[in-house]
This record gives sequence, structure tokens and C-alpha cells, in this order.
Amino acid sequence: MLRFLICTVVIFLGCGLFNYSHSQDYPAKNIYRIFTEMNVQHSPQRAFEDVSGLYGFTSVSTLVNVPLVSKVTEGKDLTKKLLGITAKGKGEITLPKISFIKSDHLLINLAASLNALYNGNKNTWQGTFTTSLAEDNYTLALPQIRFAGSLLFTRRASLDFAYTLGAAYSYVYGEGRFLPLIGSIVRIDADDRIAALLPMHISWIHTYSFVNVMRVYIAPSGGVNRFRNNNNLFPKAPDVIFFRRREFKAGVLWRIKPAPPLIISFGGGILLKRNIYFSEKDNSDYLLHQMPQPFWFAEAGIKFRFGTKKLYEFMRPDELMFNETDFLNYLFDTDENQVPKEIY
Repeated sequence: MLRFLICTVVIFLGCGLFNYSHSQDYPAKNIYRIFTEMNVQHSPQRAFEDVSGLYGFTSVSTLVNVPLVSKVTEGKDLTKKLLGITAKGKGEITLPKISFIKSDHLLINLAASLNALYNGNKNTWQGTFTTSLAEDNYTLALPQIRFAGSLLFTRRASLDFAYTLGAAYSYVYGEGRFLPLIGSIVRIDADDRIAALLPMHISWIHTYSFVNVMRVYIAPSGGVNRFRNNNNLFPKAPDVIFFRRREFKAGVLWRIKPAPPLIISFGGGILLKRNIYFSEKDNSDYLLHQMPQPFWFAEAGIKFRFGTKKLYEFMRPDELMFNETDFLNYLFDTDENQVPKEIY
């Protein structure tokens, strides 16, 4: 009888341990989560180079991310393989302050995207497809749909080095264009790494802890919006023209996680190589070209993530993915260290 009870207890504990292990089979909420994010950016008015006039802007954006597929399996070599598909919706309103334009124009950007990622043994594939509207408050009644996207392949040569190849169609340089992408991630030590994806960004990321991360970066920033040619701004131009802007941001951004569902970001820097254009098409010769002088900008954001009550309670970085770099990206729900937000 005693032997029977001992065997029963052993079987029960074995089943319990098996079920516990199965319950830790990397459920979807531990990889991707629903989150919402809001960001604000501001740069005061600054004079143009060589001519009179002022230019500045303020922008506010909101993003919602919803996981559609999130599956992690364990291969025969004990590595973790991730398949993830998410849907994102983003809205952004920018108020450009241009001294020679009498009426206020709001630049309105609405976008929806599908984002897929497959992370195998040493290879990662990432793809995005985005459909969007880029109007002002006068042209929004009759919008035009446009498309963008990217495809990236990353090969992890070691725990300290990975390289990336890909291509994107983006408006970040002030016109719609195809961009070849090449980059790498180099881990300098346990707390520092250099991430670059040319011509999209160069970043140094310093990890104070898993709740405090700093990113120093240089990246392009720009866009193209349809723009109502009102108040006889350009007398011989069509009723609808395009407002294009291109500049480079050199800045620093801190991310702090005061609570599991909450991430706060703040930072700033300087805007360089600034250009604004008015043209008849989104990539044609310009009707007017001005160059604002370099000036400072500030940015801040807040992100709330759902389903984080027991997030990573039993996980270590090496249990989740291949190394702490991957772990950090998923922990913060941000992949602009490899794929900047501007291309999705």
C-alpha cells in the first residue's frame, strides 16, 4: 500500500511538473502584446538659411499594436523559433509653423500595417506592408492611398555580431523611393551595443538595466503630404500640391519602465541638414525650396502594454530567444534599433 501511494505521488508530481513546463511554453502574451503608444515632438521656429522666414513644427502620434499570430517552438537543437504577425494602426498630426503661409495647415497621416517576423536558429526574416494616407486638413476629404514596405534578413554570426540586408520603400527622405538596406549589430559588452541600418540610422544603445535603456542615434526624419494650394500660394500650380520635408536627427532617447505595463520615453537633440519643399508631385522638381537652420527638438512618449501581470516572471534572457539583445527588443516592444519606425 505504501509503495502504491509513493508511486501515485510520484506520478502526480511528474504530471504536475509536465503541465507546469507546458504552461511555460512561451505563450503569445510573453512575446507579443497588445499595446498603445503616444508620442509628442516639438521644435520651435527657426530662421531659414540666407532668406527671411521661420519654420518649426509640433507633432502628436498614436499607435496601436495587435498581435495576430505569436508562436514559439523549440527545435531539435534546443533553440527557440518565433513566428509573429502583428497589425498596427497609427495616426499622426503635425502642425508646421511656416511664416509665409497665412492659413494653418495640419499634416494628417493615417497608416495601417501588417508586420511579420520569423526568427529561426541564426536567421531572422522581417517584413512590413503599409497602406497609408498623407494629407493636410484641406485635402483629407478626397484622400489618396499610398503604399510602403520593407523586407529584412538578419544573420546572427555569433552572440556578439549580426548583419542585416534588405530593402524598403519609404518616404522618410522627403520623397517616395526604394532604399537598399545594409546594417549590423555589434555587442561591445554586456551593457553596450552598436546598431546600424544604413541609410536609416546609426545607434549606440546602453542598457543600464532591463528597465532603463538609453539610445544615442543619428537618423533621417521626413515625409510627404498632399497640400492645398490655397490663398494663391503658388498662382500657376495645381489646386493640390505636395509639402515635402527632409532632415536628420542627432539625439538621445531614454526609455524607463516604472511598472510592467508602462514605458516612458523622453529625449531630444538637434535637427541638421534641414530642407522643406513645395512641388507639384511627391518627387518632382520643387516650386519652392527652403532650408531651415539647425535647431533643437524635444520628444516624449508613453506606452501602455496589456497582459503584463506575470510577464517574464520565470524567464531569463537565454530562455526567451538567442541572446539578451533579442530579449531586450521584445521586452520593450520596440524594434527601431533594427527597423526604424519611419519604414513601417
